[in-house]
Amino acid sequence: IKVILLITILIFIMNFIRSLPIIQQSQKHVSKVFSLVIGYILGITYGAGILINEAKSGLMSRSDIFFVATFLMIAHAVIEDTLLFVIFGADFTVAVLIRTFFAVVIAYSASKIYRFLRVK
Repeated sequence: IKVILLITILIFIMNFIRSLPIIQQSQKHVSKVFSLVIGYILGITYGAGILINEAKSGLMSRSDIFFVATFLMIAHAVIEDTLLFVIFGADFTVAVLIRTFFAVVIAYSASKIYRFLRVK
């Protein structure tokens, strides 16, 4: 019941955030930071949708797209997922910090390897 209640509340909140004028207007001026933040907060589907639009428009380099996609694979919907862990006893701060730290380290490392292999 707690999980269903949490997910229902989060769906309403995410739909509200998506409908905000600032989010709607920001989609016209996307960047890798915007894609990261939206994917990090709202989830991989929304963040990836923005990333795909950026890739099609040619606004981001392949390396940047790889970094953002790798980061979002590890740390998407961090608020929603962490709240689910909290219901079962996890510490919110520790879960967010560890997940974010590893997402940054792994995405940065993978991006460096990608750039190194791409040069050759």
